[in-house]
Amino acid sequence: MEPKRPIKLNPRIIIYNVDKDISGEELKEYLIKQNTELEKAEIEVKFSMNAKYGMNWVLSIDPDSYQKLMKTKKVNIQCSRKNIKEYIKITQCINCLKLGHTKRTCNMEKCCSKCGKQGHIQSECKAKENNCVNCSHANDIHKLKLDTRHNSHDKECACKGRELENLKRRINYG
Repeated sequence: MEPKRPIKLNPRIIIYNVDKDISGEELKEYLIKQNTELEKAEIEVKFSMNAKYGMNWVLSIDPDSYQKLMKTKKVNIQCSRKNIKEYIKITQCINCLKLGHTKRTCNMEKCCSKCGKQGHIQSECKAKENNCVNCSHANDIHKLKLDTRHNSHDKECACKGRELENLKRRINYG
């Protein structure tokens, strides 16, 4: 029995400030009809988010089309050019603050994003120093020496950087 290779995911892009009146299906049609590099694209609309000027849409797209789009970082939709970029989101639980899952599946106690201790939240924290729960956990489990003196939500967290690299390894860029 041969071990199976993990299936790689298609890259995702985010399209910024799309008119609120455009549905996901309409967006897909506009992309294919108005962008020659997307005529044969495999596009899957994932979700949208409210933005200051319309909606931001996240799409999954085949690797070849992704490579073409990343050269211009723009797409035509109706009568305008919209900015795009790669969309990779690290999942972080808002309950225990650990990476890789959400509150919906979490069975751990609430954790403070400042000190990393359970039983209270940041607004109730009396600690003077920051202590990242993820870096502390990685140091304990893997005997690392990561700097823990930052908030668990910090974008520069070493554990978040590692998680981002792991996510990128699972994407098929072609």
